[in-house]
Amino acid sequence: MAESGVTTRLVRGRRLRWSWRTFRRLPLLPGLILALVVICALFARWMAPEAPTFGKLSDAFIPPAWIEGGSSAHLLGTDSLGRDVYSRIIYGARVSLVVSIFAIFIAGSIGTVMGLASGYFGGRLDGLIMRLVDIALALPTILIALVLVAVLQPGIVTVIVVIGCLSWANYARQIRGEVLTVKERDFVVLARSIGSSPARIMSRHILPNVFNTIIVLATLQVGSVILLEATLSFLGLGVPPPEPSWGQMVAEGRAFIVVAWWMALFPGLAIMFTVLSMNLMGDWLRDLLDPRLRQL
Repeated sequence: MAESGVTTRLVRGRRLRWSWRTFRRLPLLPGLILALVVICALFARWMAPEAPTFGKLSDAFIPPAWIEGGSSAHLLGTDSLGRDVYSRIIYGARVSLVVSIFAIFIAGSIGTVMGLASGYFGGRLDGLIMRLVDIALALPTILIALVLVAVLQPGIVTVIVVIGCLSWANYARQIRGEVLTVKERDFVVLARSIGSSPARIMSRHILPNVFNTIIVLATLQVGSVILLEATLSFLGLGVPPPEPSWGQMVAEGRAFIVVAWWMALFPGLAIMFTVLSMNLMGDWLRDLLDPRLRQL
């Protein structure tokens, strides 16, 4: 009986250790949060109880449902115009997702092309591109974005283009470093010796070997893009109202923070949890795709 008890405890201990390793290796909670954000963005029309722009002044400043005076029809309360905060947060996820996907695609495309050319050709081209990278990294991104969005017509397309064109430098620098290593490998030297063009070598032989790095960089940058878009919207230069965005909702709730704290709190929590989840997911992908960083 004693031996059976010891064996049972050992088995339980092993299971607990296995469960902890699995939980640590697999970003379950961040993955669930990100899945929820994606679902909200894709199915906002069916998940939101009300239209994000619909409101009645008679329903203004209704607190969340679990607070005295709250209503089950407005789970997270209403804003100063009687619009449902829960519905606006769900629709705001769509703005964050669209801006992140397209802005990162633009930044990744520019940075990858610049990094491939810089690392493969070297020489003066490498020096020129790296100086451009240094300049881009030295510029205050948020200030430049504010100026560009203010000069251009504010809107979701403008925000995407501005963020994408200001976020390519990290891709170029990282990809260049990877290319400097890959281009000296035997399969690249062999492709060059048989007369393959530089474009073919970079697209068919080098790019697939640095694609993991691009994926990790893109994942880690999603949080920064969401924060930048939220900052622009908070300052009134992002997605114009009445289209809801999380940063805009925080800005609107700032004026009523004492009497209606929920207007700013819940959109702020949405930003925080989404950015944190993307950063954790990026760290996990980096450890997964780079064998040198895997931890037992």
